[in-house]
Amino acid sequence: MLLTAEAQQRRDNGAALLGRGLLVAAGEEFARWLALVESSGDPEQIIPALNGLVKAATSRGDQEGALAYLNKGLVLCDRAAVGKIHKLRVYLNLMIVYTEMGRLDDALQFVRKVEELRVDEDPSLRLIYWLNQGVLHWRRQEWEPMREASDKAYRESLCTGDIGRRNKALTNRGIAHLELADYTRAEEDLKSALSLADRLDPSELAYAYAELGRLHFLRGDYSSALDAGRDALGALLTDLAFLDKEEVARVSRLFGIIFSTLGQRNLALKYLNRSAAYYSQLGLRGEWQRATEMIGQVLSGPVRPARSQLHSEVQQLDFLTGVLDLTDDLESVDPYLRGHSERVANLARLLGEACGLPDEDLVTLNYAARLHDVGMVAVDAELIRREGPLNEAERRRVAMHTEIGEEMLRPYGLPREGLQAIRHHHEHFNGGGTPDGLAGDAIPLLARIITVVDVYDALTSERIYRGAMTHDQAVDELRAMAGRELDPVLVERFLALHDI
Repeated sequence: MLLTAEAQQRRDNGAALLGRGLLVAAGEEFARWLALVESSGDPEQIIPALNGLVKAATSRGDQEGALAYLNKGLVLCDRAAVGKIHKLRVYLNLMIVYTEMGRLDDALQFVRKVEELRVDEDPSLRLIYWLNQGVLHWRRQEWEPMREASDKAYRESLCTGDIGRRNKALTNRGIAHLELADYTRAEEDLKSALSLADRLDPSELAYAYAELGRLHFLRGDYSSALDAGRDALGALLTDLAFLDKEEVARVSRLFGIIFSTLGQRNLALKYLNRSAAYYSQLGLRGEWQRATEMIGQVLSGPVRPARSQLHSEVQQLDFLTGVLDLTDDLESVDPYLRGHSERVANLARLLGEACGLPDEDLVTLNYAARLHDVGMVAVDAELIRREGPLNEAERRRVAMHTEIGEEMLRPYGLPREGLQAIRHHHEHFNGGGTPDGLAGDAIPLLARIITVVDVYDALTSERIYRGAMTHDQAVDELRAMAGRELDPVLVERFLALHDI
């Protein structure tokens, strides 16, 4: 049965929105696509729609949501006559999601299912299969099988011309060579991956830099190791949607090892503790054990005199690690605040690009948007989480978070435009906001951008005291607020990003 014109349109709309990073609207379009085809009862139409929802969920970092959609697809595969290609995609996605969740035995079950269906007969899926099998071997610390799978993925990428996956395969093969103590080949692979850095997303770039840093460390070049680690952390903090906690954990572990070797015991423990905490939150038990073992070694080992020759390299990490510290503080107050801030950073960059901001302003906007609520760490958590209304004194206390955030970030060297964006992101376009009652163009542009996307994400997010609005409902609300709380030009520019 062919897709109806409307179902095709929903599918294409969802894919276009997903490609732009507009995840709320993308998920809703895929949900509409699913609703249109579910009534047919045809698994050949339903499974692709479920896979679309899986892509939207994993892009938001919602692995549990992705698993729920995949389990629906799995039921269809088991109960109905479903074509091989649809089964393969469901099984491959389950293998990938379970691997990302650290549920490696479950992932292995679907490796076997994929092999039974002879994935090697389907050129379009071979590359994805070998690449992710390499990741699974990496999780299981099976280095020679990881090298073999990554090499097959690399060769498939040469045939398909998929440069993004080629770089992933090179990085993975480089890691396998590194673990097998073949440092020459490891360096060749990692540098080849980084040679096309403009084709890599931030997490992939950080991945390659972190492993290059580990290679420098193993060779005794601690200065180059710190430089590579700093480059990895810098790449992660430009991630537009979500700060990849697993990559931060990997980089933090690298820093912990380096600083332990250099006798910087307190710094080593700081980074190793972050690494262990992130691995624990992600459910990656094997990696968590490695990090905690390193913490034990640092605590039980002799205190060595600190080496001072790398003082300048350590100082250069202050801003980047300070950003991580502040985002961790935000999450400790309310986990919603961290996810909210990361989503706001993503949307702010998209709107900033639409406004034609130069690159340096986009970088400042990214940091300001990510940290716009950091002053909340000085607000009583009970006020932030309260389901009922606040009184006037409590509202004033919460409103002070913009001024507090500005002052907290001043020592970190954030540009003045970023500090002003944080201070003024609760100003209203009509002059009725806080803290200074600015109006219209007197409100800094970066602040006005953050305000628009901040409101949108708040409206479309689930909170303990209310449900989330749909994208369309949020659009109506934004338009009602335009000219009052929000810059009307920026509202329309933001909404135009969703036009397809």
